[in-house]
Amino acid sequence: MLLHEALARSRQQEAVEAARRYALARPLAAGRTWSRLARFAARRAASARAAAGVAPLD
Repeated sequence: MLLHEALARSRQQEAVEAARRYALARPLAAGRTWSRLARFAARRAASARAAAGVAPLD
């Protein structure tokens, strides 16, 4: 029984560590997603301004 308890404890610790790594990585991935979306929106707005003949905001 002691071996099973040790194995269960080890797996629990691994699961906690994996959850911790996931929690750290998630905000980084979200930041990249928002950054990519902002670049897309900026390109799209610049294209729309050019099509409308309006001066760029630079």
